[in-house]
Amino acid sequence: MSNIDFFVMDEVCKLLTKWKGTRFADMQLSLNFSRITMFDNNFFNEFRSVFSRYDLNPQQLELEVTETQETLNKKQMAHLLEELKKHNFNIALDDFGVEYSSYEFLMMADFDILKIDKGIIQKYEEAERGKTLVKHIVDMGHSIGARCCAEGVETREQFDYMKEIGCDYVQGYIVEKPMAVEQFEQKYMFSGEKEIF
Repeated sequence: MSNIDFFVMDEVCKLLTKWKGTRFADMQLSLNFSRITMFDNNFFNEFRSVFSRYDLNPQQLELEVTETQETLNKKQMAHLLEELKKHNFNIALDDFGVEYSSYEFLMMADFDILKIDKGIIQKYEEAERGKTLVKHIVDMGHSIGARCCAEGVETREQFDYMKEIGCDYVQGYIVEKPMAVEQFEQKYMFSGEKEIF
């Protein structure tokens, strides 16, 4: 099991604790673990052990799962996600739409968020049926009780269309480029700037 993965998780929990009492007190942060770490038999116990050191709401942590047909044992993963869901942690299916078997995975696990792959978002305008496809993905996500996040949104047109079809969140350069925690705090917590976008 990778100690680096849980070191990062511990740092995330420290950050959420630091933000208590600020406008980001209810902030939700996403975590990515390596496949090797997640398939370790002790993963769930270690995950709970790290989290239990802090007085946080489980809903503040979102575990991102990247579905790839070649590397993912879906049955084993579905069992792990079921255990995490029982303890109220959020689960996101990342890069949705890259693999056909994503649909199979949807039937095996209860996801809170579908993150629509940036390749779909950045290319949907090139095909006549692209907008219809993206809208159906969002509608499908909502119909199974999941929120949807469009990845790789870079233009105002893309942002406006995601809003029009009811996509819950967007992620991409139109919102903000990646930045260090210190820069984020300075810009959005300490400067008085009210909106991220």
